[in-house]
Amino acid sequence: MQQARSQRRFADFFAGIGLMRMGLERAGWEVAFANDISREKFEMYSGHFDDAAGHYVVDDVANIRADDVPDIELATASFPCTDLSLAGGRKGLSGSQSSAYWDLVKILEDMGVRRPPLVLLENVSGLLSSHGGRDFEAALLALNNLDYLVDPIIVDASAFVPQSREAIRCGEAAFDCPMRRSQELRLLPERCPSSVACGLRVSTPQHPLGNREPSEPSLPDGRSAEHP
Repeated sequence: MQQARSQRRFADFFAGIGLMRMGLERAGWEVAFANDISREKFEMYSGHFDDAAGHYVVDDVANIRADDVPDIELATASFPCTDLSLAGGRKGLSGSQSSAYWDLVKILEDMGVRRPPLVLLENVSGLLSSHGGRDFEAALLALNNLDYLVDPIIVDASAFVPQSREAIRCGEAAFDCPMRRSQELRLLPERCPSSVACGLRVSTPQHPLGNREPSEPSLPDGRSAEHP
């Protein structure tokens, strides 16, 4: 009898040495695809996971096509922070490294009806202030345009390890994704620019999702997100 496919499969873009996979596997997720441009990182990844050759593609993300990505429920992306970091050149999402984000967006767009219901982005908190916040807004609006609602949070590593390092995580859920209403984490809609359709903020006509008719988002304790 053929074993049923896992319903918690993910594609790990900018996979590096596999840290995202390590965390997600603990939560019951199964990797279906991984990509990074670095051969050295692939070799380290292979040292952690002996199945790497079966799903890890070493190539520039700009060369990855939607057809290369299998059916998944989640896409993750810790895209380059070089142009976003406060310690870097601050060229933003138009810089030679951090602009790889737009290649990810293109892949998601080209996946069409196979687009995963969930997307998880991770980067430095400098993304919030890059070009006066315009890069952050543009990044989230690009996902709104693909019918994702977005919820950014700030996580400080000091909550888990003896090091203070802030990073921003953006969780995106497809507009009609039932998993969007089941999350236990209290997210922060105030981190979203007013032009962006946020999962815990009711859409408005100026949002790309505003012409849809969602069920009203609710907070984990059942209160309305519009009238907490």
